[in-house]
Amino acid sequence: MNILIVDDSPFARLQLRAMLEEHGHSVIGEAEDAPSACTRYLELKPDVMTLDMVMPGGGGLHVLMALQVTEPSPRIVVVSSLNEESMAPVKELGVRHILHKPVAWPQLEQALEELSR
Repeated sequence: MNILIVDDSPFARLQLRAMLEEHGHSVIGEAEDAPSACTRYLELKPDVMTLDMVMPGGGGLHVLMALQVTEPSPRIVVVSSLNEESMAPVKELGVRHILHKPVAWPQLEQALEELSR
């Protein structure tokens, strides 16, 4: 699976990259803020994008709203340290896969498997 990692933390991006590549996925790009996330998504057209919620330039919610009009709809796994209550707007936008930091492989694997169907 070709994956775009979006997180403002270099350490979080490194951890996700290592985990994904260890399990046979290709990380085709990274972004560290909302504007570059939108640009990289449109350029690279990944199978899946992992998306942090708290980032410079508008945050993950801004990215979700900006990409709502793209076809096909983006397949997204939100990876965040925010609490469940803060995720209500994300769920309203149709995101079904929300993982909390630090991410464990079994949860990420399940989300990726569900998104690949």
